[in-house]
Amino acid sequence: MKRFILLVLVFSLEIQLLLAQNNDVIVAKVGEETICYSEILSVYDYVHHPCTILEGWIKIHLLLNQTILQRISISQKIIKKEVNHKLDSLTLEYDNNRKNVEMGLNKKIKLIRDSLKNDYEIRLMAQEMKTQILNAIEFSDKDIEHFFEMNLKGTVIPERLEIGQIIITIEANQEEKEKTRQYLYNIQKLIESGDLSFERATDSLSQDRGSAIRGGKLGWHKRGELVSDFESAIFRMKKGEYRVVETQFGFHLIELLERKGDSYNSRHILIKPKVTQDQRKIVIDKLDSLRTEINQGNIAFEEAAQVFSDDTITVIHVAYENLPSPLFFAIDEDSLGLGDISKPIPYRTKDRKEAYLLFQIISEKKEREMSLLEDYESIRELAFEEKRKNTLNDWYLNASKNIDIQIGSRFESCDTIFKNNAD
Repeated sequence: MKRFILLVLVFSLEIQLLLAQNNDVIVAKVGEETICYSEILSVYDYVHHPCTILEGWIKIHLLLNQTILQRISISQKIIKKEVNHKLDSLTLEYDNNRKNVEMGLNKKIKLIRDSLKNDYEIRLMAQEMKTQILNAIEFSDKDIEHFFEMNLKGTVIPERLEIGQIIITIEANQEEKEKTRQYLYNIQKLIESGDLSFERATDSLSQDRGSAIRGGKLGWHKRGELVSDFESAIFRMKKGEYRVVETQFGFHLIELLERKGDSYNSRHILIKPKVTQDQRKIVIDKLDSLRTEINQGNIAFEEAAQVFSDDTITVIHVAYENLPSPLFFAIDEDSLGLGDISKPIPYRTKDRKEAYLLFQIISEKKEREMSLLEDYESIRELAFEEKRKNTLNDWYLNASKNIDIQIGSRFESCDTIFKNNAD
């Protein structure tokens, strides 16, 4: 651990020294295009080494070069939309004031917009080329069998645990719900007055990030496809009308975009109310009581899971070394064995709701060798991912042979896939 901290500190110092120098020193060239320190540092974090970032930029420039050769372009409307969303998000971060944005980033809005436009255009074009390469992949059972024979045959699947689970989510109290409802009412008023766009509010506030990237749009649905509370509001609304609705997922500010018979097109902003310590205690006490009832033989764990768990998945199978941290530490600290039931432990559901978990070790499955018959789907996923990776790397290497790549002295020791092709 001390060595890791020392490495981080040294690495951080190196980055600070780089920042103290001229950030636009050229560190590599791909054809006529240059890669500068500023581009490396713009995406630097403590996870990726600068050499990895440099390799990523080289790959982007190779993809861009091919988009030029193939005359691939991205709609300016799409780029403009992405830039506007990002700029709106930045503005909200700076108290909804463009002047504050300029002061904070030390650039005029026009320069910020131009920089964002260039960045999105580069990334979207590179992604389009990458998608075309991947879409051309041919993949068959022979690839799966070959991957298995070369990589997985004889692999031992470790001992696995069968674990029963009871998950109870924490419900926010009425006060927090009302705060959230009122917050969305205020957002609604700002949208209706024209002081705030729906897209801007969605991008910055909505906790449904899947729809947020589409401006909150959920697309067309038929009656019965979404939760009843949501649809009950939808079918009482007129086109262009807004409404705040509570569902099992939280509070939604809904806009009805269009409706045709039993089909409708809508968009929403989702905000989840906060939970308090009192609400957490209610769930812990409930699970403690349930645990006592199970241990006393008044109800079987399986039956309790079916009746009380908020998650439809009441049994999971997992290798001991792959146990989620909360389960691993509970088993280790409380020396849980077959049939033992854990104490309530903090948990997060798939939709990121706060919850508590009670679990029981039902059985242990002995280790065995992997086989195509029993593990086909897992092997297929691994084989396909390997083919994607190899296809891209082969493409990058072939593309690098037809263009001059130069890596400066600062990064010449980097062990990138282009090392042997660079001058």
